[in-house]
Amino acid sequence: MVEAAPPGLQIPGEKLPQEAIVDAWLPLPPAERDSSDLCYGFICAIVRAYASLFIRRVHVEGLEALPPGPKILAPNHSHVTDAFVLPIVLRERLRFLIQAEAFSLPMIGRLLQRAGQIPVIIGHGKEALMAARERLRRGDTVVVFPEGRLNFGRGIRRAGAGVILLALEANLPVIPIGIFTPGRNVHVIASHLHHRTTLGGWQFGGETFVQLGKPWLPESPGGPALDYRRLRELTAQLMFQIDRLVQEAKAISLQNSRSFHRPAHA
Repeated sequence: MVEAAPPGLQIPGEKLPQEAIVDAWLPLPPAERDSSDLCYGFICAIVRAYASLFIRRVHVEGLEALPPGPKILAPNHSHVTDAFVLPIVLRERLRFLIQAEAFSLPMIGRLLQRAGQIPVIIGHGKEALMAARERLRRGDTVVVFPEGRLNFGRGIRRAGAGVILLALEANLPVIPIGIFTPGRNVHVIASHLHHRTTLGGWQFGGETFVQLGKPWLPESPGGPALDYRRLRELTAQLMFQIDRLVQEAKAISLQNSRSFHRPAHA
C-alpha cells in the first residue's frame, strides 16, 4: 500500500496536485465505498450519454466466458473512446489505469479519484500496480491497456509487462480483449494540457466491435520473480491473443458492412 509520495515524485503538469495522485493510489476506506460507487455510476452515465449520441451500436462477443469476481481486463488501445465501451457492456465496477494528466482536469479529475480509478505516472508504474493489486484484493475488476498509449488503429504497439506482473502477483486471470472501430467513424482531435499538445481518436458515429477472449492465467514456475526474457515471452503471448481478437472484430465489421451494402435481389 502506498502511504506517502515516493521520493522524487515528478508529476507531469504544473497544475496536477501531488496530493490528489497519492490519494488516488490509496484504497478508499470502507466508509467511502458507497460514495465511490455513486461517482463511478455518474461516470458511467456520462459515458452512456456519449455513446447514445455518437455510437450507433456496440457488437460484443464472448461475454459468456467472462468469469465472476476480480480479474484483469487487457484491451488494445486504438482510440480514446475505447475506454468508453467497457463500462457500457460490463455492468460490474471497473477500475482503470489512466494517465495521471486526466486527474488534473477540472471536475473530471476529482471524479476519477473519487470513483477509485488509478493514475499512472511515467516512471512510477510500480505504485500504480500496487494500487491495482489492492483493488483486485478488494474484489474489483481492473482494466489495463498493455500498450500504454494509443496506436490509432495502426497495429498493436510493443506492450509493457505490467499486466503479466499483476496477474502473477494476484494469481488472477487476464481477459484479452480486441476492440475495433472502423476508421471512417473516428476523428482525431488535438487537445492542449499543461503546455503540451496531444492527439486522440474519438468515435463519432457508426459501430464498434468487441471480442472478449477466454480467461488466461499466465504460468511461470518462478511466480512473479521472472527473468526479463520470460516476462517478455508471456507479454508477447498476451499481445498475440489481443491482436487475434482485434482481427476477429475487424472481420465481423467487414462482414456486416458488406451485408449492409449488398443490393437487394428483385
